[in-house]
Amino acid sequence: MNESDSSASLSTIGAVVLLFVLSATTALSQMVTAPPQINAVVDSASLTPELASGELISIFGTNLANAAAQDQSTPLPTNLFGLTVTLNQLPLPLLYVSATQVNAQIPFDFTGSGSLQVLTPNGSTTVNVTVSNVAPAIFAIPFGQSFLPAATHASGVIVSASVPAQPGEFISIYMTGLGRVNGGINAGDAAPSSPLLTTVAPVQVQLGTGAPIPSTFAGLAPGFVGLYQVNFQVPQLASGTYALTVLAGSATSNPLPLTIANPSVTPNPVPPTLPAVNHYEYVFPDGSMYVYDMDNGFKLLKQIRLPQAQAIRGVVASPPTHTLYISYGGDGGPAGTGSMLAYDLLTDQVLWSVNYSTGIDSMAITPDGKTIYMPTGELNPGTTWNVMDASNGNVIGSINAGAGPHNTVVSLDGSQVYMGPRYDNFLYVASTATNTVTRKIGPLVDTVRPFTINGRETLAFTTATQFLGFQVSDLRTGQVLYTERVAGFSAPPNPDVTAPSHGISLSPDEKEIWIIDAPNSAVHLFDVSGLPGSPPMQVADLPLSRPMTGLEDPCTYDCNRDGWVQHSRDGRYVFVGDSGDVFDTAKRQVVINLDPLYNTRKHLEIDWQDGQPVSTTSRYGLGYLTQ
Repeated sequence: MNESDSSASLSTIGAVVLLFVLSATTALSQMVTAPPQINAVVDSASLTPELASGELISIFGTNLANAAAQDQSTPLPTNLFGLTVTLNQLPLPLLYVSATQVNAQIPFDFTGSGSLQVLTPNGSTTVNVTVSNVAPAIFAIPFGQSFLPAATHASGVIVSASVPAQPGEFISIYMTGLGRVNGGINAGDAAPSSPLLTTVAPVQVQLGTGAPIPSTFAGLAPGFVGLYQVNFQVPQLASGTYALTVLAGSATSNPLPLTIANPSVTPNPVPPTLPAVNHYEYVFPDGSMYVYDMDNGFKLLKQIRLPQAQAIRGVVASPPTHTLYISYGGDGGPAGTGSMLAYDLLTDQVLWSVNYSTGIDSMAITPDGKTIYMPTGELNPGTTWNVMDASNGNVIGSINAGAGPHNTVVSLDGSQVYMGPRYDNFLYVASTATNTVTRKIGPLVDTVRPFTINGRETLAFTTATQFLGFQVSDLRTGQVLYTERVAGFSAPPNPDVTAPSHGISLSPDEKEIWIIDAPNSAVHLFDVSGLPGSPPMQVADLPLSRPMTGLEDPCTYDCNRDGWVQHSRDGRYVFVGDSGDVFDTAKRQVVINLDPLYNTRKHLEIDWQDGQPVSTTSRYGLGYLTQ
């Protein structure tokens, strides 16, 4: 290769990458007797659904294998524990299998649409996938509380803030998804060291917004299966942290931070480092949208009139498509039918609106921004959640869960949708790959109201009708673990406020639960860091600065101040809908009260960087720990 070649480099990063691929799940060995179910098929590096020839892929699901097993001999086997994976009936080499995850490799000569099937002694399951020529994806290495790219110095040491890259040195990046290579090799074979197999697609490296850097080598890493190595020489840049991406053909990889130290170069007048992230809270009283800057004393940045958006029921955002969606109108039954509009966050223009023959309610969207799961309304006696094409709002499918379709959450990886029916005491879980219900959680203490889940999708936190408190359930077994009533407070039955805890949020670090107490105009904090072994502990009761009485104004219907709770993505703040309060979570004090937030329980966060939306929360305060 060149100056960046190092057997130590390959062995070090190879071990780290193998650990990362195999540790994406914590499945235990178990005897599986039920048919398999595929929930998602993603690349093994960035866990996105874009796939390419020769790529290492991860298949997530349930009942996949009887035990966890890996095989590092080459060529890789196509059968482990009686499990096989085929793509258009062609067996794929297997790196690892467990009950919930299978890692395999796509053939180098396969592109286009295909039928991917997992076959076990207990049955089979199939999903359709699309395989492109290239889909570059850099492996991300856990490092403290963040992730670094799988990029090494010639010594094999990972590039980090403590051991930064230097201008002029050669760095090796390890990834998958660079497609076909020049020279013959079969999927499942270890790449040879002689001759080196280089990529057919041209490959470049980019740091921040700088000009693309030619790779000095791009091809399969010798001795490994499906692992690509890209070498490049670090240019003369100022010290800083840059967004590292790899360009293959017309495709761009996931960005990851690469630190460069160069004391001899003064900062460029136009720094190529990552721009700062701006954290904005979006608040939606009927007919309007308000945007507040969390990093600047909650300064009001803009107010936009949306006169058609009356009786708002739900809001979601998609950073990849820079689109905001608002559901509004009737939530079924006597309230009638509803509508949804799409709003371009970059141009501040309504893109389209669609009227439906059913009610609408609080929906959820998949992380790729392609699919919306829309409940047909809490007043609807039916059981339907509509599956919608997010590009145009058209209904393309449906899921039947409990009566009164109401609250909805899509998991962080997009593989599951969680559905809370207003008139059912079970929380329903469905696969987004098949749009079918896979399990029920409960029975709960009463019918399901606002809820949230943790990042690993092992725990659900649910509130219920006429219940002041919350319950914790095991998402794997479906059983209730703990039922927590708020101590020291009472909530007599009230026909206007049927859910006294109509708002629950799990802190992003998953250490605290915040729940609303509308009858007592308070929020209650519970320490949940000991779950699942230890029960939640009530640790604080915080009064709100305004009583939760009276009606929202403006408001079309369902105007009682029931409440809502949502953490900011970084956990600094908690927003309390229908009270207007914003709490500093460290001090547990109200820092500001926002009038629009006093008159709505629909709000979420959208973060921006360099003029583009880059991340969002949903309305539901989810946990974000995935490891």
